[in-house]
Amino acid sequence: MGREIHSQKDKRWARSQMGYVPQNQGKGQFPISVFEAVLLGRWVTSFAYMHRPTQEDKNLTLSMLETVGLAGQLHSDCRYLSGGQKQRLNTIKEADMKQNVSEKK
Repeated sequence: MGREIHSQKDKRWARSQMGYVPQNQGKGQFPISVFEAVLLGRWVTSFAYMHRPTQEDKNLTLSMLETVGLAGQLHSDCRYLSGGQKQRLNTIKEADMKQNVSEKK
């Protein structure tokens, strides 16, 4: 991202730009669709309590799902995705929670 890392402050900033997607994770307890899972990730960056997601939030969610090849799983229950699909889903959720690093440039 074009920033030199020299101090502890720089290291903290760099860590704040990174996400972590575990190799294995639990199945989950809630029946939530792939679309809803990604849209909920926008809660942090776009809408919040008592505010509904905008059409822009929904369009961005669809775009991110298309990018990682999950647009065909839009209405699928997250609990039943394959391991690789879950990783891709969690990757875009994490990227969005980090305010989509590609948008910040």
